[in-house]
This record gives sequence, C-alpha cells and structure tokens, in this order.
Amino acid sequence: MHIWTIRTDDNTGDNLTLFTDDATADAAALAWCKAHWFNDTPCPDDWAEAHAQLGDCESFMWYHRHEIDDTDAINAVIASAQAQLADLLEQVTQMRGMFSDEDGRIQRAIDDAEAWPSKAD
Repeated sequence: MHIWTIRTDDNTGDNLTLFTDDATADAAALAWCKAHWFNDTPCPDDWAEAHAQLGDCESFMWYHRHEIDDTDAINAVIASAQAQLADLLEQVTQMRGMFSDEDGRIQRAIDDAEAWPSKAD
C-alpha cells in the first residue's frame, strides 16, 4: 500500500498534505509549482521538471512516496477518515446555499473529500 505526502513551506505556512494516489499528488505538486512560477517561460506540465526549474526561491516543496503495511489498523484509520468525510460532506451540503462560493473553494473541498478512496492502493 502506498501514500504520498507533499510538504510545502511558503507564504501560507508549513503544510503537509496526504494523498492516496499518485495522480492526485502529482496534480497538487504541479498546482503548487504553477502558483510559485515566476519565470518568463511557461511552466512545464510535469511537476518534477517545473520544481527543478524553480531553483532557489523562498518557497519549498518536498514530495514523497511512502510504502506502508496494509494492516488492520491502517484500514481502520482509512475507514474512520472516510466516515468523517461523509459526515462533513453532509453538513457542508446542507449549509452550502448559505455561503457564497465565488472563488470555488467550497466546491474544491467537496471534490477533494469525495475523491478520497475507501482504501489506499
């Protein structure tokens, strides 16, 4: 079983995000690179290439793939997280009409929560 972590240290603080698939982790890493891209050339579509071209800057990103044992404890944590996400999604859906989502952050949070798989691969 694998998980991916991306740790960033930039003007938003020191953040660690967990991913259960490489495609989502890659997309997040590329989005971070694009947000920090200040070169005159277009940002590459491959996050690793973009990250290498960022060079020295005041923002940092670390991308790691971790192999973890497929144990009952890990599966219990995943099941618990899935149940908590389902409860949160229900509450957000009920309150959704009360708040503006002009910037799309609410919808992105919902999409991210719904994308969480029932079991890491």
